[in-house]
Amino acid sequence: MMFLPLLIGAAVAAAPAPARPETDAGKLAAAPAAAHRPYDFREEEEQNEFRRMKELLENDTPESAAELRAILTRQLEREIAFTAARRTYFEAKCQRAEHSVKAWKSDPDRVVENHLKTVLASAAMSGGGHGRAVPGVRRPVHNSETLEAERSFRKTAAEYRKTGDEALLGRLRSDIRREMERRAEETPRRLPELRKAAERAGARLAYLKSRKNEIIEQRVKHLFEIARKP
Repeated sequence: MMFLPLLIGAAVAAAPAPARPETDAGKLAAAPAAAHRPYDFREEEEQNEFRRMKELLENDTPESAAELRAILTRQLEREIAFTAARRTYFEAKCQRAEHSVKAWKSDPDRVVENHLKTVLASAAMSGGGHGRAVPGVRRPVHNSETLEAERSFRKTAAEYRKTGDEALLGRLRSDIRREMERRAEETPRRLPELRKAAERAGARLAYLKSRKNEIIEQRVKHLFEIARKP
């Protein structure tokens, strides 16, 4: 029984799943629906659940099976909530990407000025251009190239706020325009990938919801089968 905790994770992972599961079954409890709760609490909750599962599997009774089923149900509900949030996340990314492309095509000057305002506000809030988030402003960080560009913007913005040099402001505006042009070209190429990710999450969510009871029963059965082996 010394390997039972590992077997629990393996058994949960053995439940029916699509070809590309969206999350590691051994970490389902780490992604609960109540995302506002402190991380340490979630980790402690997960550890307590797996310790209790080990105890229940060592005591093979109908009562143990019922409690184990309840724990697995909570874990599956958390996975469902996590998958729903994942689908929403990718759908929102698709919408933002589509909107950014349309905005650039319709009025690139406005896009540049809006981003310039955001960068300057971020530099003001951070006090040194380190990029602390501005309340209500979502920073467009997608990849290393974008991240590096944003760092450069914040550095220039911080210098401008310290010196008031209009040449720095002009350089910042030009840099932002080049970066926005690059993103406008790159974003359409990324959209198919984002749409596929949203579709996969949606398919996973539909699967979990439609076969919820079956998944739980198979996991309970499989866990006890493993625990009974010598």
